[in-house]
Amino acid sequence: TAANASTDVVLTLTGVAAGDLVLVTLAGGTNTTPVYCLSAISTLNTITIKLQNGVNATTALNGTVAFHYLWIK
Repeated sequence: TAANASTDVVLTLTGVAAGDLVLVTLAGGTNTTPVYCLSAISTLNTITIKLQNGVNATTALNGTVAFHYLWIK
């Protein structure tokens, strides 16, 4: 993700439905540029997580980003 930009990570999760509550926390990865999780939206069998690189105006994300999620039906 470029400097000052966001990206969507789309995960398939069988059984999740629109409106289910999904809580996301960052859990590590190899990236060394600060990144924030802005939202997690559930739709049929899909979770879309929006990640934001808004801290650094000149540096893109430079590695992997790992996160945990809690799905509440």
